[in-house]
Formats: sequence, structure tokens, C-alpha cells
Amino acid sequence: MSVMKDVYRQVFVKEWPYWAGGIGLAAIAVLLWVADQPWGIIGGYRNWGDWFFYLAGLYDKMPVSPLLSTKSLMAGGLVLGAFSASLISGQFGFRMPPWWELGKGVIGGAVMGFGAVLAGGCNVGGFFSNIAALSLSGLLMWAGLLIGTFLGLKYLGWEMEAVPSAVMGRGVNIKPAGKTVKAIQPYIGWILIVTAMFCPLIYGNHYYTKQGIILFLGFMSGIVMHRSRFCFAAAFRDPFMTGEGDKVRSMFVALFLYVIGVSLLKWKGISPETWYLFSTAGWGAVVGGIIFGFGMILAGGCGSGTLFRVGEGQIKLIATLISMSFVNSLTKHYLHFKFGESVFLPDLMGSWTGALILVLAVMLFWVWFSCWNEENEKFVLF
Repeated sequence: MSVMKDVYRQVFVKEWPYWAGGIGLAAIAVLLWVADQPWGIIGGYRNWGDWFFYLAGLYDKMPVSPLLSTKSLMAGGLVLGAFSASLISGQFGFRMPPWWELGKGVIGGAVMGFGAVLAGGCNVGGFFSNIAALSLSGLLMWAGLLIGTFLGLKYLGWEMEAVPSAVMGRGVNIKPAGKTVKAIQPYIGWILIVTAMFCPLIYGNHYYTKQGIILFLGFMSGIVMHRSRFCFAAAFRDPFMTGEGDKVRSMFVALFLYVIGVSLLKWKGISPETWYLFSTAGWGAVVGGIIFGFGMILAGGCGSGTLFRVGEGQIKLIATLISMSFVNSLTKHYLHFKFGESVFLPDLMGSWTGALILVLAVMLFWVWFSCWNEENEKFVLF
């Protein structure tokens, strides 16, 4: 019995290794691709924003139901998965940040919502899945995210000097749960997990099996992100903030597995070769990445990181979610420009081998830079 308790604590209470989160998310992302829907987050935010403005009378066309929109199901499933995992581990609780931080959450979400339109996606769809699709815009957004993250951290350094009283403010836990509530939280979490396992069957009974599978996989991504604390923003932020490069190395493992998995799916003809190419290879991906990267530093979370922290009860990120949803919806609805071209890397490089070598070289350069900076601290800002 003690052995079972120890295994339970290791899996559901103690934090997982960061690299395990990367491997888990790569596996889920490949499964989502097989389910006919590459992993993406910002479309869920936009669906929620579209519904708000439709109900408010600003939009005429009714959006797809959040219960049927695949992007909404992926994003909502992530929140629910993180929520269930935080209940089981006893880590759920509403946390109110200082007002200054709450304002940064709102502004950061708005900035990310706007940048995601220019780039064609957030850190998940525009960077992670787009690179796996061998789209040039994914690499360009990666470069933009690095620049935006660096600029965001420079701003935080200025903020610490200019308004130290606001930065040093403390948040509070809102109405800490009593002993009875804490005792039943794990049971609620397990009920959610069991329910999620039946989602494909429930949706399948209404001829929406694909949506049920996607909701379940989104749910699993939330569990993995909560348990491992795997955050895309941290991979871009930490080399500049603390000099640590371990998260970049874990991101490399996740990207490598994802790229290989998707390439095999395309090679076997399971999905079209040029599927999921964003027409933002140009200024859209770079500028959008810079804007998004700056926003995720202000907010303290990226598109996916915001969702799993919402599932943990962090009010700052709830504000980020709302502002990102609203701004992304409005920008997408009213802004109509050409942000770049759709470029398939095997066409650009002349072969699949050349494309894979290019992606591998860029990601290895990122790893090398993080390791070099970890040792020399030349670009550490704090």
C-alpha cells in the first residue's frame, strides 16, 4: 500500500521533470494532428471573444458553438485539465495579484491578442505547430519571440527602478479553502478526469467523435502542463532573465519529436504535405512574434501558459485570457492586410532533407546559445 501511495504522490502530487512535460506535449500534439487538428490555442480565445461580441450585437454572424469549435475545445480542455490536476494535487486556489500586476495582465493579454493576428497564431499554433509543419513563418515567429522577450525583460528592468513600490506589492489568496473543501477537491478532480475519458463516446453519440477526441487530448495537455510546469514563455524568458538554459533544452526535445512525428505523417500521406502553412512568412511573423513576446512577458504567461494558470485559479491570468480573447477577436474581425506569404520549407530548401536540417540547425543554435549564455551570462538582464 505504501508503494502505491508513493507512486500516486510522484504522479499526481509532486512536480514532474520539465523534460517529461515536453515529451508529453509533443506526443499529444502529434495525436491531435492525427485527429485532423494541429495543436493551436489562439483560435479558442478568438471563438470566445467572437461569442461575446456576437451576443453584444457587434457581430452579425453567429460563431461556431464553443462546444463544437475544435480550437475552443482544445483551449477549454487545457483549462479543465489543469483545473482537475490542481485539485488533485491540492494546489488550486484563487490568487489576487497586486493591482499593478493585474493591469499588466490585461495589457499583456491585449498585446498578445494583437500580435497573434499578425503572426497567424500564438506560441503554440504560430511557433510550435507551424515549425512542425515545416512552415517558414514558424521560424520567423521564433526569431520575433526572442526579440520581443528580450525587450519585455528590458521593460521589466526599467519598471523595477522606476516604480519599485508597485513592483513590490503583494497579492492575496482569496478566501482560502476550508478543510472540508480541500478534502473533497481531489475527488472533484478525479470526477473530471473520468468524465473527460468518456468525451469521445459522448460526442460520438451525437456524430461529433472528432470533437470529443480533441477535447480529451486538450484536457490531457492541461494535466501535463500543470504537473510539469512546462511553459513556452519560460523557454524564451529564462536565458535572458536568469541565464538558465534547461527549459530551452526541453523545448528542443519537444520540437524535435513533434517535427519528426508530423514529417512522418506527411511522408506516409496521412496528412497533406503543405497542410497548416500560415501566409505570414514575412513581416507578419516577425513583427507579430515581437509583439506577442513582449506581451507574454507583461502578462507572465503565453497563450497556453495563461490557460493552465487560469485552471489553477490565478486571477491575473484570467484577466489576461479575457483581454486576449477580446482584442484578438476584434483585430481579426476588422484588420484585413496581407501579412506575408505561405512558404513550405522543403520547397524553399529544395528537399525535405534540407528543410529538416535547417530546422534542426536553428533549434540547435538556440540550445547552443542558451548553454553558452548560461556559462558566460553575457545576455542575462537580472
